Amino acid sequence: MVLGYASYGVFRDFPGYVNTVEHSVYVTPTAHRRGIGRALLESLIARANEAGLKAMVGGVDAANTASIALHESLGFEVQGCLKGVGYKFGQPLDLVFMVRQL
Repeated sequence: MVLGYASYGVFRDFPGYVNTVEHSVYVTPTAHRRGIGRALLESLIARANEAGLKAMVGGVDAANTASIALHESLGFEVQGCLKGVGYKFGQPLDLVFMVRQL
């Protein structure tokens, strides 16, 4: 059974951003609050460090306070909020950008 997954990839497809990646972490709702998201994100950070990358960016739904707290606990900082740029379950969502320097 898959409880979650994580990945990172190109942040912006321009030479000036070659050392920055954007990541995603997803954990199935039945597995929340069991440390899976933390383990996945810690693994991504380690891999990004090993790859010599310089920064990781995460876009987090502003209403997802647990994910924001997790990111902050692992050294990410809120760098901005884009209001109303996405939709989830038919509702507009605000996207918080969080950044960690590696």
